[in-house]
Amino acid sequence: MDIVEFDDKLKKSLEDFKTYDEAIAFLRRKLDSISAELVRLSVERTVVIRNVGKVKKKFAVPVYAKAREQEILKNIDNLVAKENESLKRLGLSFDADIVKKFLKDLMDYSKKVEEKQ
Repeated sequence: MDIVEFDDKLKKSLEDFKTYDEAIAFLRRKLDSISAELVRLSVERTVVIRNVGKVKKKFAVPVYAKAREQEILKNIDNLVAKENESLKRLGLSFDADIVKKFLKDLMDYSKKVEEKQ
């Protein structure tokens, strides 16, 4: 489902609510679900990173890979640009720097995980 379909589905769901409390509770449940998914994916990423660290140790490769980090951040720019094409139809845009900051924090944490292997 693309973002416009997601928005349409969300708006349709909101039509059923008669009170602010019902509507806001529904939206907060959606946000909580998305937050839970972000946590789950971050934990899953950590498990993969642990294995990256093991492979790097086995082959005596340094933990920090500047080129890979730059590649990840460039990919984020491309992914956000693609998503922004859809968001334009909703009169919205998303700032890639938000995702980059989040990922930089994850990458810093990842280096620590890798170093422990």
